[in-house]
Amino acid sequence: MLIAELRGSIVTIRAEKLSVSYLDQIQESKKETNKTISDVLLDGDIGLTHKDFNDHYNQRALQLNGRGELIVTGLDKDSYYEEGYSFFRSKLHRLRRYSHSYVDFGWPGDYFILTVEFEIGLFKQLKIPIEMEQFSPKKLQAISSTLLSTPTYKTISNLSYDGVDIEEGNSFGYEKKGLFVGIVEPQKSLFFNKILYRHFIDKSYSVIQDSK
Repeated sequence: MLIAELRGSIVTIRAEKLSVSYLDQIQESKKETNKTISDVLLDGDIGLTHKDFNDHYNQRALQLNGRGELIVTGLDKDSYYEEGYSFFRSKLHRLRRYSHSYVDFGWPGDYFILTVEFEIGLFKQLKIPIEMEQFSPKKLQAISSTLLSTPTYKTISNLSYDGVDIEEGNSFGYEKKGLFVGIVEPQKSLFFNKILYRHFIDKSYSVIQDSK
């Protein structure tokens, strides 16, 4: 059995149309507490946190950047707890992609709350039911997506091997780092025919403490 580990910078992107009521509550809480919008949601000052605003989009994925890496390890037995031999490594941008999409939620004229939660470490462990001598890197393919925001987020959410989705195993060993929160008005790009999420009326970033 082989274990494929995806490691690097992890993002959880969430979005939801923002009602006038919640917009007023957020603005009032910012004024009363003298906090940024990210701190207001991180601390749950309006009775909800950033995790609750996810009706229109909710995706946890691994960023396609210099930190991202795939490590494949061979195990003698069908157990995650056996010691193995890591025989293949690859940067994420070198993986073939068989499915790519652009994040598409919302429409011009409405405001959405967009949050990006940042973590670092192990994103997923994936079980490939073959032996080391059968492994071929060319048969690995990634599912990726792009959020056209500021900055642009290019991510990988899953892998397949030889055209078959890989079974997920353990997912542990990551550390929460920070939270971006923005109120954004989606806009249609005239050049790409895609929705852009770059027109923010409010935004901020907060470091996540260990207890949160």
